[in-house]
Amino acid sequence: MYYLLNYGYIPNTISEDGEEVDAYIIGEFQPLKEFEGVVIAIIHRKNDIEDKLVVSNVNGKYFP
Repeated sequence: MYYLLNYGYIPNTISEDGEEVDAYIIGEFQPLKEFEGVVIAIIHRKNDIEDKLVVSNVNGKYFP
């Protein structure tokens, strides 16, 4: 699957599906290994048991 933005997870967290909490990173257009940012939204889908976070690069730090 190809994403047009960075997509990953937040280590040391557990979501409703038993996996790490997933996050979309907006504002960064290169592949990242790690990222620190600000959660600006939560995506809640009616057909899924887990929420996803939207993380922004506002005052964030990235590690290409």
